[in-house]
Parts: sequence; C-alpha cells; structure tokens
Amino acid sequence: MIRLFALLILTLMCAGVATATTPAPADKKAEEKKPEDKKPEEQKAEDKRGGAEYAVRWDIAAGGPQTAEEALKLLGQAGGDSDEYNVTYFNVKAPADAPPGAVAILRQRTNKSKVDLMLKYHSRSRVKVGSWKCPLPNPTEAKAALDVSFATDSINRVFSYSCTIEAEKPIEPPAALAASNPCASKMNRTKAGNLKVDFWELPKALKVIEVSRNGDTSKKDREAFRRGIVNKLKRAGVKPLERGMAELGMRCK
Repeated sequence: MIRLFALLILTLMCAGVATATTPAPADKKAEEKKPEDKKPEEQKAEDKRGGAEYAVRWDIAAGGPQTAEEALKLLGQAGGDSDEYNVTYFNVKAPADAPPGAVAILRQRTNKSKVDLMLKYHSRSRVKVGSWKCPLPNPTEAKAALDVSFATDSINRVFSYSCTIEAEKPIEPPAALAASNPCASKMNRTKAGNLKVDFWELPKALKVIEVSRNGDTSKKDREAFRRGIVNKLKRAGVKPLERGMAELGMRCK
C-alpha cells in the first residue's frame, strides 16, 4: 500500500512539472504575419492583370440600334442601371519612362458622385509587369488588360496599362504630363448583366454607341463575344468603327 501511494505521489509531481514547462498557446494575433511593406507607387493600387475587354462601337447615323435600350433589347438583355458622365480627353506628353512605343492617353471622367483621372498606355506588345510607373500621385487602381475591338472586317488588339486616381472635384493633371487641348464629351452608361452599353455624344455632333464586356483572353471567349454580340449587331445594320473611343474623343479640331 505504501509503495502504491508513493507511486501515485510521484506521478502527480511529474504531471505538475510538465504543465509548468509546457508553453501556453501563442496568441493568434501575435502569430499573424505583419503586412508586407508597401509596394512601389505604381503597385499601391489594386492591381488587376490578365483579363480582356471586348468591345464594338458604331456611329448611329450609319445604321443599327439608335439607343442603348434598343441595343440591349436586340441582345436579349433588359435595361439596367444607368449613369451619366462628362468625359474630357487631353493631348498629353508621354513620360520618359513610358513603355517603349506606347501611346499615352489622359482622360478625366465626372459623374454626380466622383471624379476620376486616368492615365493609360496602349502598346502593341506586352509590357513586363513592374516595368512601368504610374505618373499620377497615389493611384487608387492600376490595371493591365488586353483591349479587343471588333471592326467591320478585322479585330484590333492592343495591350492596355492604366492607373487611376479619384476625388470629389476636378483633378489638375500633373504638370509633367503637359496636358493640353481638353476635348469634352458626354456619355451615358447602362449596365445589364455583364454588358456595358455606352451612349456617347462626341465632338462634331458624332453620336456613338459602344457595347463591351470583360472576359478572359481565350479564343473561346473572343468568339463568344463575336457570335453573341457583334454578329447580332451587324445583322441589325451596325457598321463597326475602326477607331477606339480615345481617338474619337480627342477629335475636337
């Protein structure tokens, strides 16, 4: 009996030592990794890569649907929410560190709630990620995409790299961009499903409708846009334009 009692005491003492030397569970908050250091200026914004934007646009004077509502009805979509914008394009000097051969586009867009200023580069070749810097201060968004526009008998592809800043009132473009010749337009955007339908009132009384949606860069997605959107519009009399919206929006002279 004495031997059994001693064994019990020894067991309890060992358990106490183990409990005392076992480290307490670490605080979960202490285990969380610290946020990474802030990225370079052009990467501070939300960085979206790898997608595509498909678009087709037409001069309503040449035929086809005359309103966003008509276009959506033709495409089997009910009208959605709409918003009005004042849009100004500027002639701009491309910064010295712009991607080689890229065209620089500067656009300011205003609606009832906010103003955004966007600098975009269009390049015929892909630009290495991180090789370009945003010349706008503290951008709220940075994006890389493949812009695919359907013309009458061709498809225009261009790599697009952009960054945007937002504010509550008009934004003065950075002096380094030497922005000049502001050219103003009006645009009404209607969203329905995954489609955006923009009705543009451009300089020289030109009225253009653009239908677009985001997607991936696969041939399957490109052909789906061609069959489901472009071909239906062409059968309804649309004659797709060769020029993009930035080029059309800068034709004040």
